[in-house]
This record gives sequence, structure tokens and C-alpha cells, in this order.
Amino acid sequence: MERVKGAMDGGTDEAREELLLVLREFLGKREDAALAGPVPFELDRSWWHQLAGLGLFSLILTEDDGGIGLGLDDLARTFEVLGEHRAPGPLVWTQLAALVNPALAAGDLVVAGVDLTVVRPGDAVLVPHFAGADRLLVLWSDAVRIFDTRDVESVLLDAPIDPETPVSRIGFLPDAEQVGGAEDADRLRKIGGLLTAATLLGVSQAALDVAVAYAKDRHQFGRPIGSFQAIKHLLADSYARTNLARAAVYAAAELRGAGADGDGYDLPAAQLLAAKAADGNSRTAVQVFGGMGFAWETPPHLLLKRTWLLEHEFGTTGEHALAVAHALAGGSRD
Repeated sequence: MERVKGAMDGGTDEAREELLLVLREFLGKREDAALAGPVPFELDRSWWHQLAGLGLFSLILTEDDGGIGLGLDDLARTFEVLGEHRAPGPLVWTQLAALVNPALAAGDLVVAGVDLTVVRPGDAVLVPHFAGADRLLVLWSDAVRIFDTRDVESVLLDAPIDPETPVSRIGFLPDAEQVGGAEDADRLRKIGGLLTAATLLGVSQAALDVAVAYAKDRHQFGRPIGSFQAIKHLLADSYARTNLARAAVYAAAELRGAGADGDGYDLPAAQLLAAKAADGNSRTAVQVFGGMGFAWETPPHLLLKRTWLLEHEFGTTGEHALAVAHALAGGSRD
């Protein structure tokens, strides 16, 4: 964390790039293992504590709360990097929990979470990373509560959609102290949606990068397959999707960080475009890799499955599209 604080002392764009470099260096230490196949279900607590030690979960906390005092735009860029590297664990939910209780930024406790406003009546309540978590952060429309996971009944699913992310079905929630009201729940939900969009942006960039690298290295008929027009078109579309999503995510982060709701559709537009970019680019990467795109030794299918998991975390793409349509039509804003 000291290196991160030192990097930010200047407050310049160069200092912010240094912050991202520190994070990339740390994540790169596990990248080779991650690219060789899915990581184990059990979260490496030592790795998690080191990640927290970099100051990740305290970036936007005030200095009085032991944080660094950066903006939401800086935090969004760090989550973009986390998405690029398929970093494991309930990163968004632990970050949200640290905003409720700054002591949780230390990383001693892992916090999973669920937004019950996006769970339809009668549907099972599924929580990624619940099995390895110490606390559960739950958002209602009018309340925020944190539970001890030992007090919550759960069943670990045998075959989750993302092989790197354990998912549990939870049962009845016991009584717990309310740590926030409706405004707090709304604020956390919007920050969580933004950080998830930033993570999906990182996934889309990773999918583009691996597809481009493979298209350069893979030869057919004596030429790199990237020289064929059909492959060029696929990769050009991926590039365009990524940059469109990046513009939307960065704009939403700037607006929300400044305390503004923007034009009313900045956040759902960012969520929609980031999810579409991650899904489209991951599918393209699988197509460029061909049969190898489904092999454990290559990342395209893992990026696609991570997308499928994340894109429903704070609402579906359909719900985000509807929110944008309502805002453009002059209806509900958010």
C-alpha cells in the first residue's frame, strides 16, 4: 500500500498509470497459472490479503478512514485491470462492504454479496464465492445488512457456469443489524454496477488481446490467420466494441464520481455496452481460436463464462437497455 500511496502523491496522470502498473505487476505473478486453466475454487487467502495490502479496497476511502482518497474514476480503472487478469474472488462486494465498514478494506475478511432487487420472486438466491466468504453483504430496496456466513444456510452448486467461481444457493437469512437504509442501498447498487461494468470492460479487452495475439501466431496456408479478411473484420468489431464500452464506462465513472446522475442513462448504458463488449469479444476469441477456444489451456471460454456470470450481477442487459430507453423517452431516470 505504501508504494500505491507513493505513486499517488503527485496526483498526476503519470501517477495514476503507476498505480495501474503496480496492480498489473501483482496480478501478473499469477497470470501464467491462470492462463493454463481454471484456478482452484478455494480462494488463496494469502494472495487476497496481499491484494488488499496494495490498497485496492481503500482507494476511495478518505484518509481519515485509512484510505487514499482517490475518485470513483480511478477505482473503475483498477477494476478494469482486475477484469483483464480474471482476478478471482468477490472483489466488487468486498469493495462495497469496505464503503460500509472501512475496517473491511484490510482484507482480513472476504465479503460476498447479493442484490435482492434483481432476484425475481420464486427464483433461487445464488451467491458467487459464498463458500469461501466470511461475511455476506445483502442489498434490499430499502436496507443494507451484513451477515456472518456461518449463520446462513447454503448449498454449493456442483457445476457453476464459471469454473473459476464457486456459486452457492443460500436459504433463509437470519436477523442482522441494518447498516444502511434506502439511500445507502441505492448508492452501493450503483457503485457495484459501475465496478462490474468496469470489470466486464477488462474482460472484453483481454478477449481482444488474446484473439489478436493468436491471429498473429497461428498460421494457415503459409500465412498468419490474422491476414485473412474475415478474421480482420471480427477483430475490428471487437476493437470497436471495446472502445465504445470504455468511453461509456469512463464517462459514467466521471459523472458518478462527481456526484451527478448525468443524463440518467450513463450508468445503464455503461453496464449494457460493457456486457455486450465482453460477450461479443469472448465469442469472437473462441471463434478465432477454433476448437482450441474450448481447451482448458486457453482463456477464451473462461472469459466468456466469466462474462455470463458478471453480466447478471446488478441486473440483466435487457433491464439496462430498458432503463436507457426510458431515460431517452423522458421517463424514469435510473
